[in-house]
Amino acid sequence: NLTPRLQWRPATIKAKPPAAEPVGAAGKLKAAPGAGLPDGYEIIEPGDPARREPGVYFCQLKNRREGGPDNGPHQTVERLWLSSPMRVTAEVRDHGGTEWGKLVEFADPDGTPHKVILPRAMLAGSGEAARALVHAHGGEVSTAAENQRRWKDFLLKSRPRQRARITSKSGWHPGGMFVLGNARTFGPPGHEPVIFQADGAEPPSFTIAGTLEDWQKHVGALAVGNSRLEVCLSLAFAAPLLELTGDESGGFHLRGKEFAASSSGKTTTERAAVSIMGPPDLLKPWRTTANAVEGVAESF
Repeated sequence: NLTPRLQWRPATIKAKPPAAEPVGAAGKLKAAPGAGLPDGYEIIEPGDPARREPGVYFCQLKNRREGGPDNGPHQTVERLWLSSPMRVTAEVRDHGGTEWGKLVEFADPDGTPHKVILPRAMLAGSGEAARALVHAHGGEVSTAAENQRRWKDFLLKSRPRQRARITSKSGWHPGGMFVLGNARTFGPPGHEPVIFQADGAEPPSFTIAGTLEDWQKHVGALAVGNSRLEVCLSLAFAAPLLELTGDESGGFHLRGKEFAASSSGKTTTERAAVSIMGPPDLLKPWRTTANAVEGVAESF
């Protein structure tokens, strides 16, 4: 998937056949066929043999009046650094065919990989919001205005073959897809990927640990005979089935006795139920703002 590097150097440019690196009408280098990069752009990865700074570059040919063979005119390549190395790996949109964006992948200074969705709306105008989002994830974008414009063009003109859907909710989606936030997506073979994205809310931290047998032995078996535990565990299992059965959703309020409201087992019961979907920190408090709790509810 890596683009062959455009090895243009003054000492070797004459020896290269013209068709090896075709030049567009505007004098920009054309990307190699199938590279997924727009013409005029190059990605230099860390560890480049020529020890060039890693990043996304805008490349164009420049005519020089002297310095070539027999001190005649020659061409050199001018590279302008636009950002840290990053690739557009998928075109994304929601299930209604709107909210189009680009899935961009890059690594932060610690080497940790990041996958960031940049909505096309963010790339309108100055693109400041898109740059801020990349910087928040450890990427870098040039501070020069012209290079920022070229960086936006790089993102918008990149045409990856991969398509993906975005959603702000976990659970069932068209095509028999079941999304577990940032954990994984279940669906029929060959299904299109679905990526969780929600404004103002982190994806639910659904995780997978242990085995079904472990859970049955250490959680499920201990709930037998305890009506409250049995109800809450059943509710957690029932929630993903509502879409299939066509039943309405709802809520249950656990209320302790007045003389022992703080030690009647409410939290213990909730922690047992949440173990079906993830770790204890998946439990969300009610002590928050109305806007924040709306985002949390929307994500589940």
